[in-house]
Amino acid sequence: MLCNNCKTDNLPGAKFCRHCGQPLASATPSSSFSAPPEQGYSTPPGQGYTPPNQTAAKGGGKGKIILAACLSGGGILLAVAIAVICIMIFSPKTPVTPAQPTDAATAAVTDALINPAAPTTAPQFNPYPNVIDDSGVLSDSQRGELQTRIERKMSSCGKDIILLLTDAPEGELADYAEAKCSDKCGSNAIFPVIDTDKGKSAYSVLGSASKLMTKEVKSSAVSKSDELLKGGDRFGASKKLIDMIPDTEKQAKAFSFKPVNGAGQVVYVKSNSSHTSGKLTLVDWTGDLPSIEYEIDTVYLGMDGITENPREGLSATPKGTFKLGFAFSDHSLNTKLNTRLITDGDVWVDDPDSAYYNTLQHGSTSNSKWKSAEDTYSIFSSGRNDACIFIEHNGDGYTRGAYNKGSCMYVSGKNRDVTKSYGDVNLTADQMRKLLSYLDASKNPYIVIS
Repeated sequence: MLCNNCKTDNLPGAKFCRHCGQPLASATPSSSFSAPPEQGYSTPPGQGYTPPNQTAAKGGGKGKIILAACLSGGGILLAVAIAVICIMIFSPKTPVTPAQPTDAATAAVTDALINPAAPTTAPQFNPYPNVIDDSGVLSDSQRGELQTRIERKMSSCGKDIILLLTDAPEGELADYAEAKCSDKCGSNAIFPVIDTDKGKSAYSVLGSASKLMTKEVKSSAVSKSDELLKGGDRFGASKKLIDMIPDTEKQAKAFSFKPVNGAGQVVYVKSNSSHTSGKLTLVDWTGDLPSIEYEIDTVYLGMDGITENPREGLSATPKGTFKLGFAFSDHSLNTKLNTRLITDGDVWVDDPDSAYYNTLQHGSTSNSKWKSAEDTYSIFSSGRNDACIFIEHNGDGYTRGAYNKGSCMYVSGKNRDVTKSYGDVNLTADQMRKLLSYLDASKNPYIVIS
C-alpha cells in the first residue's frame, strides 16, 4: 500500500507507513492515542516518533530511543542527572580571583590577615630629633622649647646642631659628643654637650662650623653655661649653649675682643706696630651674642704713640680701658650719649695745679683759678673739629683729675688735618658722626686702647 505522505510502498493491510509513520489512506487512526495538537506529530502505540515533515538524520534512530527512554517513567530522573554531569564536565573553568584592596588602609589590613607577622603600626615619630637627653633630666615641654630654639638657630647660622645631655664617660667631653652625634649630622655640624653628672659643658664641631665656633666663642659660651650648671640649671645651660652659637662669621669675630665688665658697648682701638695709628671697632655686648656695629680701618693716635703713663707735655695716647664720657660740639649731635653744647668762652683746664684740672669750664684761658686752659670753643668755630667725645682716663670732665696724669684726651672727629695727634684718637668728621649714631649712654660705653 502506497503512502500518500512519503510515497513509500507498504505491506497490504498496514495501517501506518513503515517509513514515515503516517497513517495510510485506508487506515483508521486509533482513538486510544492522539498527538497533542500543539506538538504537530502522531505516534502509533508502542513505537517511537518522528517529527512531522522531517527526514531522520543518519544515526538518529539511537537518539530517538534514548530520548523516548528518558521521557518514559523513571527515565526522567536519569536525564536530569546526565544533564547535571554534562554541565559540570563541559562548563568552562573560570579561576576565582580574590578582590583587590581599594586603598592603602585596606591593603594594610589584608596584608596583616595574610601575613600576621607583618607590622601593623607605623614607626613612632620623634618630635625632638635635635635634642638627645640620655640622662632624662628634661621634661617634654623643655625638650620642645630647645628643639624650637635649635631649629631657629640652624636656620640663621646654616649649620646642623644636635644638643646632647648625658653622663659622659671619663675623657674629653667634646670628643664624646662628636662620636655620639656625628652620624646624625652632615659634614658641617655643631654639637653642644652637657655632662649632667659632672656639671660641665663643651662644644664639638665639624667642617666649616669651626669658623663660627672659634676658641673664643667656645670659651665664652662654656663659661656662661657652666655658671648655670653650678646652680643645677641644666635647662638654662642648654639654652645658653644654643643661643651663643654665632649666626655669622662676623659675629664670631666679635668674640675675639675681650668684654669689659659692665660695659654694653666697647670701642676697641688696636694700634699698629708704630703705635701712631690703628684700627677702631665698636662692639655691642648687650645680648648673649656680641655684634660688631662699626669698624674704621685707620684712625690716628699720638705722635709719641701710646703710653700707660700719660702726663702733661707728652704727645701720647693713654693706653688702657677707660669710660667714654660726654660728647661735645658747638652744634647738636645725633647720638644717645650725654652731650655738652660748646659756646664762646668754654675752655678745658690743663693746669695740673688747678682745682679744676682736666675739667670743662667757662672763662678765659688764663685767670686766678688756672694758669692755662685750652680754648675749646675755637677748635669748633675754626672748623678744625666737628665733634669730640671725652675719654675719662683721668677724671670725668666735671671733677678734678689726678695731678699731672694728662688732660684734654678725646676721640676727635676732624674736618681737616686727620693725622697724628697730641694724644687724641683722630678720625674724620663723617666717621665721628657714624660712631656717635651707634653710641648709647644707657649701654655704659667704654674705650679700650691697646
